[in-house]
Amino acid sequence: MSGFVGKVEKPSSEIIPRSGFWPSVDLSEFRSDKRVLNSISAEQAKTAVINALVHVINQLNDYETKQVGLGYLILEDVPAREIAGVNQNVLLFEKAVFSKAKSILLEEYRDMDLARKAGEDKAEQAASNIKTFQAECFIAIRNLKGKTGVYAELV
Repeated sequence: MSGFVGKVEKPSSEIIPRSGFWPSVDLSEFRSDKRVLNSISAEQAKTAVINALVHVINQLNDYETKQVGLGYLILEDVPAREIAGVNQNVLLFEKAVFSKAKSILLEEYRDMDLARKAGEDKAEQAASNIKTFQAECFIAIRNLKGKTGVYAELV
């Protein structure tokens, strides 16, 4: 029997540390959750997550101000349901950050996976995926703020 056996290397875990009120973010969780391919380097993924953190934290500035004013110094302390042992607010925050980061990667590296097969329009599919991840981010932010997740796009 002959053949090649490939070994898929698991990206090393890197933590982007807590930013004041907001929790740390684990890059390996992001890669796993959003199925980020190994063709995206650790540095590219980290840059996308940092940019997503900037976006999401800016969108939640009023929320942070309100919660800190109520005496909650970190997101994990804000009362919410626990799901699988994790504060629901933390899950929503991660969802927003991970979705925004994935949309950033798809936007910046569209050309990395656009090999065409007969009858496929990968560029159109990529644009649709970008919008989907941006909508997921928007809805997670609204849910964290306690608002409805309605999202409408003008055509």
